[in-house]
This record gives sequence, structure tokens and C-alpha cells, in this order.
Amino acid sequence: VRYLLQMHLEGQSAHFESEHRMRKKDNSYLWVLVRGLAVQDASGQVTRLAGTQTDITVRKQNDEKLIHDARYDSLTELYNRAALVEQLHRSIERNRRHPDHKYAVLYLDLDHFKEVNDSLGHAAGDEMLINIARKLAAIIRPTDLAARLGGDEFVVLLEGIHDIRDATIVAERIQHEIEQTILQFLHRPIVSASIGLVLSQPVYKVPEEILRDA
Repeated sequence: VRYLLQMHLEGQSAHFESEHRMRKKDNSYLWVLVRGLAVQDASGQVTRLAGTQTDITVRKQNDEKLIHDARYDSLTELYNRAALVEQLHRSIERNRRHPDHKYAVLYLDLDHFKEVNDSLGHAAGDEMLINIARKLAAIIRPTDLAARLGGDEFVVLLEGIHDIRDATIVAERIQHEIEQTILQFLHRPIVSASIGLVLSQPVYKVPEEILRDA
């Protein structure tokens, strides 16, 4: 804010305009849009700034929600397909430049999940998916990524692994955690999880090829 104001006062910008936060008396914040022009006296000295200050908090919140919704699954709060594909592009490029930097993709599908919705209802099915998503988020490292592709399909991207064994260990842990979650809902294992696993290879050029093979 100070920089933009100084630019205008020195005549380097036609007008002053800034979006920034202001702290209120209760220590919460609001966003404001400030626009103005420097007013000079007869000697050319700036005496004040004439303009407007507008509360744009709601607009900022809406913008943040749009950005969030573009990258996250609305039910589970995991990343969505678009965010996953974006990160896979980076992983492919990183592996191309540094072959020692390996990654793995785990493609997870719940078998017979339709029976949950049919027997317990869609609300219970959604709750199970949310619980599974939380388990995935808890298992992976901060450098990894968990995404929901839709329905009962999930993908986990493991970054910086050494070999296939690193990925299979994670896959086995995911299997165990999902089995425990399913038993909490059904008390019998009519639903299970299938996990396909693909390790990074130079042959992969686009994310769709990796997801297809996984």
C-alpha cells in the first residue's frame, strides 16, 4: 500500500488504487478497495488524497470460494481431477529433468460400493467416502497428494520415492485403513478396495497415460 501510494505521490501513476485488508476493532479483517487522486495546493504540494474506500470483503470471499471449488472436491475436500492433472504434469516434467526423482500413482476404486448406497442410503455412502478421504489425507506425506476423481474412485500421487516397495507399503496401509472404515459402517466386508499402482517411467508424457495404466 505504501509503495503504491508513494508511486502516485511522485507522479509515477495516474491514480492510486489498492486492494488490501484492514483490521477492525474486534481484530477481524475486512477487504477494501481504495481509489484516489492526490490533491495539490497552489504551490504544488500534495495536501490530501481524494477518492473512495469500498468494502469488498464479500467479493473477496466469493473469489476465494471460486478458486477453492476449482481445485477441490466438494464432498471430501480432497483435490479434484483438475488439480491432480496439474500436479501430475509437474511430476512428469520433474522426472524428465531429474530421472532420479521417482513418483508413483495409486488408483483406488471401491468394489461393490453401490451396495452401500442401496442398503444404507446415499447419506451413509457419502459419509463413508468422507471418512475414507480423511484416512487418505492422514496417511500421505505433505509432499504427496490425494484426489477424488468422482464416485468411489480416488488417486494418490506419491512424490520422491526410491522404488516400488515404497509405494506398495503405502498401498497396503491404505487397504488396511479402508477395510477398518468399511467395517465401521457395514460390520461385514461386502465392500473392498482395489488399488492399481504405476511407477514413473520416461515413456509417460501426459497425465492421462499414467491414470489409464494405473
